Amino acid sequence: MTDKAPDPNNENDDDLNIGDTLETQHVSTAYDYEEDTLFPNELETRPALQAARRTIHIYVPQVTDPLRFFNPERIVMGRGGPDLQLDVDLSANYGWMLGVSREHAEIVYEDDQYYVADLNSTNGTWLNSTRLVAGERYPLESSDQIRMGHFLMIVQYD
Repeated sequence: MTDKAPDPNNENDDDLNIGDTLETQHVSTAYDYEEDTLFPNELETRPALQAARRTIHIYVPQVTDPLRFFNPERIVMGRGGPDLQLDVDLSANYGWMLGVSREHAEIVYEDDQYYVADLNSTNGTWLNSTRLVAGERYPLESSDQIRMGHFLMIVQYD
């Protein structure tokens, strides 16, 4: 027996059933989408407004990633203690050795501006090279340095 391919031109070839009809399945390319899935509403396609989200980054020495706060109204910094709830606790970063008080300073957002204030700390707070008077707020600019005692960090916001 020889293996030979059936010849489609040969009507006598028994291996080929030319008389059979070839059935195909019709696949529609018209899809019925719900209007919401095809065209999302206008609010979902707009980019977020710049002023809608404020982010502040605090760069702490020997910490790889900055501390990030989204839309903060107040950030309290210090080295913590019993019954104190801080946003930035520097006790794990040798804050106690570097002169950071338990509640040392705060960053406050008011009237579309960030301010820094000393919370009557023992060793003082500096904004860049200016020593802060306890309880008074000073305007904070992006990339300013804040020094609490001998602990230096950089604040950046957008």
